[in-house]
Amino acid sequence: MKYALKIGTKTLVFAAIGIMTNVSIAQKAKFTSGPSGVEETKSTINPTFTKADVDFDYFEEVTAQAKKHRSKRLIDFKKFLEFSKEEGTIILDTRSKRMYDKMHIKGAIHINFSDFTQDYLAEMISSKDTRILIYCNNNFYQEPVFKMPFPTKAMLPSTSFDLFNKDERPKNTLALNIPTYINLFGYEYRNVYELSELVSSKQQGLEMSGSDVKKLKPATQGGY
Repeated sequence: MKYALKIGTKTLVFAAIGIMTNVSIAQKAKFTSGPSGVEETKSTINPTFTKADVDFDYFEEVTAQAKKHRSKRLIDFKKFLEFSKEEGTIILDTRSKRMYDKMHIKGAIHINFSDFTQDYLAEMISSKDTRILIYCNNNFYQEPVFKMPFPTKAMLPSTSFDLFNKDERPKNTLALNIPTYINLFGYEYRNVYELSELVSSKQQGLEMSGSDVKKLKPATQGGY
């Protein structure tokens, strides 16, 4: 009887494992492929699930087009300055309002990048023929005067920029200019030019506005 009981218990254990395995496989199959072999998602299983309006494929398509367009619209600071003085031209700053208020190129208008929509851009820049000049944090040398209002967006060896040699150029940067250009292009603003030069506080012709501008005076003495 003991022997028979042992056999019975062992059989029940293996049977339970088999059932659990089959259930797991069935659940996995339910979320992977249907009878036709077409991949299923939770949206097909749960009718109340609606996919978000996020299209990565379209973003890649627009990015490729914008990259080609941008290649001929990178300008140095001298050309940037010349364009800024001509009619039908605006300087656009898409950083946060907090950083814009600290310091920005004089005359630049502010549109926070996160506020980009077709309607809001049309309200702020009514004509798509407008020449738009863009710049971002990564256009400024990391001198003390620029470290707060224009912190470099980069992947650095250290998480603290204070430990990074300011004379060493970061290799992996995440500049705001790029998504700004891509999105303007996607919203059909094609008369866009991007500042491609790294600017110092002593750059000839550089004028800044904002609460931190007073800090520029010692750094730019005799600079412009």
